[in-house]
Amino acid sequence: MQFFPVLFSLLAITTTSVLAQSANIGAPADMTEVSAGSNFTVMIDRPDTLTGSTEVALVIALLSCASNPCPGPSEELGTVLYDGPFDPQFTTEPGTGSLPPHENFTLTIPSTFTKGQAQLGVAHFFLLGASVAPILETFNSTITHASYKEKWNAPRADKIAWIILLKKMGWIVLVPFVALLLLPPSSTMRLLSALFSLLAITTTSVIAQSANIGAPADMTQVSAGSDFTVMIERPDSLTSSTEVALVISLLNCPSSCPGPSVSLGTILYNGPFDPQFSAPEPGTDNLPPHENFTLTVPSTFTKGNAQLGVVHVYLLGLALTPELETFNTTIIVT
Repeated sequence: MQFFPVLFSLLAITTTSVLAQSANIGAPADMTEVSAGSNFTVMIDRPDTLTGSTEVALVIALLSCASNPCPGPSEELGTVLYDGPFDPQFTTEPGTGSLPPHENFTLTIPSTFTKGQAQLGVAHFFLLGASVAPILETFNSTITHASYKEKWNAPRADKIAWIILLKKMGWIVLVPFVALLLLPPSSTMRLLSALFSLLAITTTSVIAQSANIGAPADMTQVSAGSDFTVMIERPDSLTSSTEVALVISLLNCPSSCPGPSVSLGTILYNGPFDPQFSAPEPGTDNLPPHENFTLTVPSTFTKGNAQLGVVHVYLLGLALTPELETFNTTIIVT
């Protein structure tokens, strides 16, 4: 029976460590007043823990809540103020000795930004623990325009849900819905048929947004210690997106691989992703936007089947919804 208390204690410690790993907004404080067009400092804290982590990227954004309640940064980020690396450190400046590892960002609120309450949203992407598991977390605070003192009435939640849906779909279904309200009943069935076709195209477009490994082909042989090229494709689609980061890794699989969403293994690349159409070259006419990465298999890497895993983080649609996707193929290390 002594085994179970020990097991529960270990699980509690592990869970606490993972939760404590989460970053947060150290400044500005909630409901801080900031003027449009001015600079302000955002401090992102990342508590120091026993659980190791590797930082990948951070996005800081501002979304007006003057007329609508904010949906949270996991649904909509708004205007992106920062999109790049995150390198939290301890500091030795006076008054900072008790602070956890953190990084300060000096950002500017657009001069045309709507006055009133605004969601200061953050999306944080990192790799957690010895298994190097990809994690995307979001958190937020509220700031307000310095001259804004009025209270606003929150619209119904179903109205907000429709607004978010329309933004995610790029507003391309807005016109058919309006037409349904204006056309006579005799034309409604034909319009509905056209609308369902449009929704099918839109759904296909959103699914096609997913990136994939264009090269190497599955079960390609690569020698330990040698260079090889990984081509990551991101199909061109009707749904806009903003790239945030890409991680490419290699994991030895003596039996079966867990998938990159569970464990990545050895990191070969951790940085930005900028897919582009190729300059006219033989054999590249039909390629979607892509980027090639020349990587090196470690000379000491275990021979045999290996999971070539990829984590792709991007902001989807007009709502700039943060998304994390993983995909992989198998290569043979010789």
